[in-house]
Amino acid sequence: MILTGMGPIDEMKTDAAKLFASVYAIFSGVIFLSTVALFFAPFAHRLVHLLKIEAQRQTNLNLFFTIQNNMTC
Repeated sequence: MILTGMGPIDEMKTDAAKLFASVYAIFSGVIFLSTVALFFAPFAHRLVHLLKIEAQRQTNLNLFFTIQNNMTC
């Protein structure tokens, strides 16, 4: 009900009901986003491998440390 945007059916009169609705909404959102992240993680992982992002990062780090070593000598 929260994720579909329907909202509460009736006015919440007690503070406990309002607190429960707030906590439940946050909990639902976190669970939903976590599920989506777990679903898309393998695709993102494959994309990183296809683009060879890690190899480029390692090359940049090696270049940085080479320049640092040349400056200290």
